[in-house]
Amino acid sequence: VVFTDCTFGDGDNLRGIHIDNGDGNMIFNDCTFYGFQAIGAAIDNITFNRCKFYKGCGSSVVNMYSSIYEYNDCSFEAGFFCDAASNNVTAAFNRCTYMNDSSIYNVVRFDKDPATCTISFDGYQRITDGVYNKANEYLIINVNGLKWLATTVNEGTSFSGKNVTLCADIDLNNEEWAPIGKSGKAFSGKFDGQNHTISNLYISGNKTDVGLFGFTTNGEIKNLVVENAN
Repeated sequence: VVFTDCTFGDGDNLRGIHIDNGDGNMIFNDCTFYGFQAIGAAIDNITFNRCKFYKGCGSSVVNMYSSIYEYNDCSFEAGFFCDAASNNVTAAFNRCTYMNDSSIYNVVRFDKDPATCTISFDGYQRITDGVYNKANEYLIINVNGLKWLATTVNEGTSFSGKNVTLCADIDLNNEEWAPIGKSGKAFSGKFDGQNHTISNLYISGNKTDVGLFGFTTNGEIKNLVVENAN
């Protein structure tokens, strides 16, 4: 089934489109959604081309399995949600944008481990909350991703030959920070902050190897603002 230039819902009383229990392959071209929900059994494949998703419902997947969603050149005001009961759901976002000031990577929210629900943006696949990866490239999109980087380096992964890119401003909220890298376990990759700001960094006590990065060897850190560090 192909839908072209359609509007589903009105952002108020009408809540968009609801697909239930294996309705088959669908393609939506140049459509506007004030809510999209797929619920029930497997749907083989749903493709959205140049569609817009406005706040109110967004796009949600509930209790689905073995389903594939592809979003090409779409824009989002509301996000994509996948609930904890879903399995083997794949959602690929290609050349998509977010209508507000948030990062496009934050358009996705789901309650399932990425081992069973696969999310990707332009080939970058989500490996844990806040981290997307493609080959030797890593994208950090939130505070959990930055914490993951610190933990991974401090456990012995140097990121030598790899590029880490910060994709959003991050507020550490004055919580105790474990620096990225320490003596004997240095960060050796390239970190590009893309002129984003990391704020409210806090480290207590009299310690060595302190800072956002605690220890680097042959690494590169650039285009980054650290604000209100204590």
